[in-house]
Amino acid sequence: MILKSTYKVLILKYSGWILTLTLIGHSLVQSHIIGGNDFANSYFGASFYLHGKFDLGIFDPYTFNKTIYDQGYRNLFLNYNPNPPSTAIFFIPFALLPLYTAKLLFNITTIIFFLVSVYRLCNYFNVNYRVIMLCIPIVFFIPIRNQILFGQSYFLIFTLLAEGVIAYNQRKFVLTSVMWSIAIFIKVFPAIVVLFLLLKKDWKQIFYLGCFCTLILFFSVSLQGVEIWKEYLVRVLPRNNQGEIHAAYLTTYQSALMMFKYLFVRDEILNPEPVIDSLPLFKISLLLFKATILALCTMIVLNRKDFISFAVTLACGILISPYGSTYSNILLLILLIALEKEKNSTIFWVYATIIFLLGNLPVSAFEAMPVILRFPRLILMCFLVILIWWSMKVQFNAKVFGIYLLLLGVPILFQSNMSKDPSKLLLTQHKHNLIFDYGVTNGILFYTYWYDGPEKQDTDIAVEILETNKISIKNNQIFFQEEQLTNSSDNKINASLLSDNRIIYLSDKGKGIGFYTIRVINLKNERH
Repeated sequence: MILKSTYKVLILKYSGWILTLTLIGHSLVQSHIIGGNDFANSYFGASFYLHGKFDLGIFDPYTFNKTIYDQGYRNLFLNYNPNPPSTAIFFIPFALLPLYTAKLLFNITTIIFFLVSVYRLCNYFNVNYRVIMLCIPIVFFIPIRNQILFGQSYFLIFTLLAEGVIAYNQRKFVLTSVMWSIAIFIKVFPAIVVLFLLLKKDWKQIFYLGCFCTLILFFSVSLQGVEIWKEYLVRVLPRNNQGEIHAAYLTTYQSALMMFKYLFVRDEILNPEPVIDSLPLFKISLLLFKATILALCTMIVLNRKDFISFAVTLACGILISPYGSTYSNILLLILLIALEKEKNSTIFWVYATIIFLLGNLPVSAFEAMPVILRFPRLILMCFLVILIWWSMKVQFNAKVFGIYLLLLGVPILFQSNMSKDPSKLLLTQHKHNLIFDYGVTNGILFYTYWYDGPEKQDTDIAVEILETNKISIKNNQIFFQEEQLTNSSDNKINASLLSDNRIIYLSDKGKGIGFYTIRVINLKNERH
């Protein structure tokens, strides 16, 4: 009886560890089975650098995938664009190994970092470690599973942010800056810590962080070249910040930007019936949303000087991000640890339940619902931040809201007004996300697309001839007989004139850079 009782005590005492290690072990096995996935983006970026192939083609998904395909790899569909160029440098040690070995080693290494940092964070801030360990495999089941399956880097980002905030509270300026600057140059999102430091008026830490960020940038530019970074900062990053990663409309992003896009921006194929077709209303709604979230964040940080103010800043950063993911919700564990530190058991489990739902709800189950209800994670995240703000009894400050409204609104007024675009999607069914060429066979238009290799798809469009003499692309705009027809910021290639006075070309409008589809301009409409 005593022995059985001892086993029960041990199981209860270490149940969090047992469940966590079971989840991790099962996910590691599954990760090896499904292949390279997201990890392969960073891996091949580093590999290209080692082999002297890290050039502007890294940002073109067709070139990126074809180069990898030509090396003999299969069952991969990759896109480096969400990563800054510096990510490739940090992954060089793993690129020295075969892909699947590298992914396994990366997963195991970052899992160890993650678990150690969770323990250190709980220990430093006097948080009940057993409660947090029990939450990890339950509250964060899908985020952790997907993090390991896809070989994402959020365990590493968690470690860098967590170790950074411990060092920050110890006033170790150099160590804090090292941790946070590396996180910023692997995933841009952690730059939200700058807002946290500004609100704290911690000018010394801002100076140190700025110095280390400058050093990493200088080091990366010296290795990778100015052109790579210019392309990323001028063309890639702005498109990423508009949620243009690879598809124009995706509810899986669960971001405010994407929700307002569904509500107010019409697309003849992908979103034919928005609530109101109004680009100004889209911009105003997004502006008001970001200003509100940042104002709430600011008031919490200014009124709370402890660990929770840092955690709330990270949560607000996730909330205003143009694209979200299940694995990025791992960072909410920092928030959950901070909330447990408040020692209010009832409200803690309410928060834990909300975080569980927003991390584990299957978004696909909401696809048939009205637009707003298709974004359950976004709604829950908003509710979580508002609940934290309300529970802290912090008053809403209209002046702070107005300042953010001004800071975020002024740049919109000076945005280039590139709005002339008479084109429409040629294909009524959006089957393939990466078209890279088209042509005519037996009087029928076909196109070639990429998905684990080049594929050909016939259309039902009859075409006699494709003429290119009268069509040109200058400064990324379509010209017909020297007359400019477009004035839009999307990339355009391969323009041709059909016999029925229609111009077709490849465009990545509203999508990630290089994710082309076929658009068409009807010259008859343009000349009447």
